[in-house]
This record gives sequence, structure tokens and C-alpha cells, in this order.
Amino acid sequence: MPRVVTSASRDRLSENLSSLLESLKAHPLYNAATPADRGKIQFACNFVESSKKQLDRLDGQKLDAQDANEAMRYNDVIERCIFTQVLISDMTGSSMDVRGEDPRLTIDFGGDIKAKVDMLVAQTDLTQ
Repeated sequence: MPRVVTSASRDRLSENLSSLLESLKAHPLYNAATPADRGKIQFACNFVESSKKQLDRLDGQKLDAQDANEAMRYNDVIERCIFTQVLISDMTGSSMDVRGEDPRLTIDFGGDIKAKVDMLVAQTDLTQ
């Protein structure tokens, strides 16, 4: 059965992205002294922030009317949420190849951020 996307599901996802964004900005490395220390956290923060902006631009009335194009744009945000989980969960450093950075520069985002991104992806379950 295809996913039913509504303005309410968009709003819930937006709230969860906001919560994740707050936690990322509160991470001790967000304002670290060296670019190597803050690079991955700021990349993740910028990626989540742009995902939220993309989501918030979706037209709730079109979502409620099951507009196929708007649903496709919503699914683009879902895919971005899944990539965010990969980025935050990756302790191998391979996700930093996206930025052309040294894969040895891994950071631990901490339990709060990991739990929030896991909850975010659980909400976006593609089998719905």
C-alpha cells in the first residue's frame, strides 16, 4: 500500500527535524576551534537545516489532496533523513568521502543525537 502523506505528517517530521537540529547545534564540537573538529557536525547541521527548509516549503493542501508531485518532493526529504542517519551513525569515516575529508576524522555524535535521528527515520518508514 502506498504511503499516505498529509500536512500532519509533514508537520511531525518538521518538528523532529527541528529537535535534531537543536541537538546538533548544542553539540560541543559545533563551535570547535579547528575546521577538522567541527566539519562533520556542521555539515550534518547544514544538511538537516536544508532538509527542513525543503520540507517546510511543501504545500500542505497539496499533500492533503494526495498530489503526486508534492508526495514525490516529500519522499526526497525522506531520503535526506535516511542519509542523515547514515552520516550520524557512520563510525568508519566513509561518509566523509562525500565532503572529500579524511575518513579518519570520525566523531561521536552522542546518544541524544543518535536517538533523535533513529526516531526520525522510524517515523519515515518507507513501508507505510
